[in-house]
Amino acid sequence: MGLEAEKPQQQGPEKKQSPEPENQPDTSDVDGTKDQAETDLESCTKKEARRLLGKHDDEQDRQNVTNYINTRIEGIERVEDLRTLSLEQLFDLEEKYEGILFYAFTDFMDGRAKLDFPRWEEAYKNPKSGDKFVVNFLGNQEAYDKLGAGDILPPSVRQITVLEDGDEERKRVSERRIGLKGRVGDNRSGFFDEEGYMPIFTGDVIIIGEPDNEFNKYRKQDGKLDYTAYEQSELGQKEAKDAETFFANRRIQTTKQPTPEDIDELMRGIEAEGNGQKVVNAVNAALKEGMRGDHCWDWVNKVYKKAGVSSRRIYQDLNYSGKKCGDHHASDELMGKLRAGDWVYINNQNRYDENGCHSAIFLGWINEDRQIAKMASCPGSGKKGRITRENLKKQPITYIAKPL
Repeated sequence: MGLEAEKPQQQGPEKKQSPEPENQPDTSDVDGTKDQAETDLESCTKKEARRLLGKHDDEQDRQNVTNYINTRIEGIERVEDLRTLSLEQLFDLEEKYEGILFYAFTDFMDGRAKLDFPRWEEAYKNPKSGDKFVVNFLGNQEAYDKLGAGDILPPSVRQITVLEDGDEERKRVSERRIGLKGRVGDNRSGFFDEEGYMPIFTGDVIIIGEPDNEFNKYRKQDGKLDYTAYEQSELGQKEAKDAETFFANRRIQTTKQPTPEDIDELMRGIEAEGNGQKVVNAVNAALKEGMRGDHCWDWVNKVYKKAGVSSRRIYQDLNYSGKKCGDHHASDELMGKLRAGDWVYINNQNRYDENGCHSAIFLGWINEDRQIAKMASCPGSGKKGRITRENLKKQPITYIAKPL
């Protein structure tokens, strides 16, 4: 007899998130006076601040940038406080301090633990082909759900490659960027490939393509972006026309949060039967409802309950120490028996589950030979479920259950 929502050894919530910036120490002395560095930062101009910050050694770089932002940006006591702001507040900050979202939610990936202020500003204003960054939304739920690369990157960046969770086998390369840069109420800006809108999430890696400095000229006298000048320009009108043709000729996802129509398209072509079809239907409904899970296992369990099915385990191997399963994973024969609607654990070596496993619902193969699969799962505590592509050679399956 099947066991409903069987949960062997998988406990805590799984949430992928890069290390967050450390809390910054209070720079005030015990008697309330400020040290010289802080006093200098408060009194100097932005140009002087860059020079001052550039003098400090590499170990102080990130702290220097944090101190600069803390003393210069009204309403932000700590950089970490960005995680509490609404999307509208984040866009307001970006308009006043262009590049702040780029600093707050990305980190260089060149082996350096710290990022100095001159490199941050230089990287935003003068991006270079091949620059590589890792995304970290710092626990800001609305930013995680809605903020995209088109909102973070400068207008001159017109092409990017996104590696989902840093995996080369799960990369997407943009065909185009639509719009000058994202802003409140703009639901069509961003980066797109043949599958549609290219979302970014914590843990994803962005690689910059060849910049186009033609887009830097659309600025007002005060240096702020001039959206009207861009939209009325020959280039802007051509891009708008090309975008309309692009959207008209294909049924693709157009925003980070997929519409019901987007979800139907993502689910189209999934072949299932019997109870598997019930699970697939429940996944569709859960995605459209924006159903959240307390963690990955909880979300899959809720989907199975919504489908009115229980589960029967046909394979499990969690008999290994640590997070990496090694050779303890499903055989090629078992992998060949996977069907849409199956409940699986993938060994992504996350830090929350004691076995480094993540619960997901198998939806089918994107490329069976390379073992690239389409899955539905919850990426972390309190987050909505979403459809992902998973590389099962790098993240083997350690558990399979069939819907009953």
